[in-house]
Amino acid sequence: MKKTTMKSVQLVAVVALAGVALSGCATNNPRDPLEPLNRGIYKFNDVADRAVLKPVAKGYRAVLPTFV
Repeated sequence: MKKTTMKSVQLVAVVALAGVALSGCATNNPRDPLEPLNRGIYKFNDVADRAVLKPVAKGYRAVLPTFV
C-alpha cells in the first residue's frame, strides 16, 4: 500500500511541476515579431478544426468498423 501512495504523491508532484513550468507559455512576448501571425494561424486552425475536421472525424468513426 505504501508504494501506491508514494507513486500517487510523485504523480501529483510531476503534474504540479509541469503546470508551473508551462504556465508561462501563454504570455505575450514583446520580442516575438511573429506573434500576430501565429495568433491568426491559430484562430484559423481552431475554426477549421471545429467546422470541418471534427465533423469529418465523427462521420469517419460512425461509418467504419471499430477495428479500423
